[in-house]
Amino acid sequence: MSDTLESTLYDDSTDKDKQQGLNFSTPPMLQFTSQKIQQHCQVLPQTKIRPCIRVTEKPVQHWHIQKQLKETQKTFQQRIQQREKDVQQLRETVESHKVVTSCRIQTHLKPRNDSYSINECFSISWGVLFSHPRDFTPVCTTELGRAAQLSLEFRKRNVKLIVLSVDGLEEHHDWSKDIMAYNNAEPGSEFPFPIIADDRRELVEELGMLDPEEKDQSGMIVRLH
Repeated sequence: MSDTLESTLYDDSTDKDKQQGLNFSTPPMLQFTSQKIQQHCQVLPQTKIRPCIRVTEKPVQHWHIQKQLKETQKTFQQRIQQREKDVQQLRETVESHKVVTSCRIQTHLKPRNDSYSINECFSISWGVLFSHPRDFTPVCTTELGRAAQLSLEFRKRNVKLIVLSVDGLEEHHDWSKDIMAYNNAEPGSEFPFPIIADDRRELVEELGMLDPEEKDQSGMIVRLH
């Protein structure tokens, strides 16, 4: 017999209360115990000794819960590993897009003989570089007007703004006044962040911002990315 089956024999002449001889602890074992009783009756048909079979059941093991917990743990580990990969990929992307340029720039806020680099401008702060094809274009004017209105909010977040346009310093001075007039600013108000003069297009070329397919009649590239 199996480990879960205990079989005892008794004399029904001495214990009439146990003539049924069955004690089922689990209903699903009814068919199994009936078969065992029939086997014993065939072996001992002429005696008064009849089998008493008691079926015991092993403790239920919650294996399905353990399996589910293991699967959940495995899923979380996979997510953590994926997040770590994403962070590493983001770091590599940021590192590969760092702007390092030796080109000296001049802005409308600095004297003509005062020049510096983009890296010196942004230093250790965050920065936003606006690039525009020409001064006085309508979309560029309204965009920079809105940026000027939000300049204090950018400053609170340690974000420096700077504009790049392929025009000279004089045009930038006049354009900055036009932008402030569009914002209905008080007379004499100064545009709050610098506009780079890049009439030779040295900086935009070094930064790879020129579209080679956009050229004028003389073959000069006229459009920025």
